[in-house]
Amino acid sequence: MMFEAHFISKIDENMSILEWPVYESGFWNVKPEDAEQLEGGRVYFHRKKRDASYIGGKVLDWRIENTDSPRSERVVFTFEADSQGSGQQWRGRDHSMAWWSGLVTD
Repeated sequence: MMFEAHFISKIDENMSILEWPVYESGFWNVKPEDAEQLEGGRVYFHRKKRDASYIGGKVLDWRIENTDSPRSERVVFTFEADSQGSGQQWRGRDHSMAWWSGLVTD
């Protein structure tokens, strides 16, 4: 079963191009077991939940990075952007404080 996830992320916020079309996006307060479920699945990034995704693609890998945040271990996703990654509507958790959708299946 393939999973997908949607994230609220301002354009270029913690996003970098490794080698076109491969990007890294982080740093997310996501459980490692959820990140593991997303490997091979898809991620989508939105400025706001009501806005269509501006980028997204297939998750190639992920890793944990230590940060200065209160929950210091954060997940960084490596993904291959594609044309299907933009223009997607938000799916999943939709309450006002949701910054990620949780794991979503078809």
